Amino acid sequence: MNLLNSIKIAAESLEEEISNKRLLGLTKANQLLRDHLDDLETFILNDPKGKKLLSYYLTYGEILDQTIDNAKQRIDKVREMVSAIEVIVAAQQKYGGTMMVEEVSLTQLIEDAITMQSSSISSYGLEVIKEFSNTPRIRLQKTKLIHVLVNLIKNAKEAMMDTPVGERKLIFRTGLTGNTAFINLSDTGCGISPENLSKMFSYGFTTKPGGHGFGLHTCRIYLEEMGGSLNVRSDGEMAGATFVVELPVQQDPTPPEVQS
Repeated sequence: MNLLNSIKIAAESLEEEISNKRLLGLTKANQLLRDHLDDLETFILNDPKGKKLLSYYLTYGEILDQTIDNAKQRIDKVREMVSAIEVIVAAQQKYGGTMMVEEVSLTQLIEDAITMQSSSISSYGLEVIKEFSNTPRIRLQKTKLIHVLVNLIKNAKEAMMDTPVGERKLIFRTGLTGNTAFINLSDTGCGISPENLSKMFSYGFTTKPGGHGFGLHTCRIYLEEMGGSLNVRSDGEMAGATFVVELPVQQDPTPPEVQS
């Protein structure tokens, strides 16, 4: 997780700040002062080392203040990252250990998936755009759908690695067509060539170096098990891609969610 790496870096930086050589010099300065306590006035006024020692103590306060300020900033940053991790873990725990069918909000599941990936979304500079339309609550296995959404977000992030920062957009759209609810996830990434478009959900197919080709295949299976489907469209390389999740709505659905 990127947040954990960031915390590790912040801790190392804090350790480096505390062990600053300028701060360690205080030990030597104090020892020099102790060695001349009996002739302190003569040492300070006449000995070149004494004069330097006085100058050192006069400037040391500024060094210490700056070190403390830097340490406080890093501690505050670590606290922010720990809080972010707590939010992500809380979202993940909502979906752990259960495959039961229950009535869920599609927009809430999208929000939770975004929260789970918030660290990488931020570190990769992705702009998240939400275009939610009123959709009914749907009965399904939310653990499977959250797995699909997180996987699609990861794929979109990786597809935009070569997209200039500032142009990396992750666009969610929801809607209802007849008795079918849909979630579209679009990116502004590398796109998909026509020859690869039909292979994207094949077992073992991947365009990623070191990829295993199981992710999208598994996502499609999960959706088919819930009576839904997963498809993709793209106008070609460097034209981005849109993954389309479709799920059946009960014949007597719960009233649509009110979007704020």
